[in-house]
Amino acid sequence: MLEWLFNISIISLLIILILHYAFDFFTPNKSIVDLRVQKYKNIIDTMVQQQKETEFKKAYQEETGDSLEDDGLEELELYLGQTYGFS
Repeated sequence: MLEWLFNISIISLLIILILHYAFDFFTPNKSIVDLRVQKYKNIIDTMVQQQKETEFKKAYQEETGDSLEDDGLEELELYLGQTYGFS
């Protein structure tokens, strides 16, 4: 009786392990799926951030009339003109 119980336990354990590894083998790789989700999440976050920035720039320009696109070129030309006599 004890030998029969031992045999059934070993066989059951082997079947459980085989099924477990079969499910792991045939399921899609979770790390690849997570990387894809993270990639698309980053793209969406970047697009949302750019949209918010453009909306902020438009609202600022409507309120003040000044542009946030100032790259400092005018100040540089003025500085060079005053310092070195460039016009």
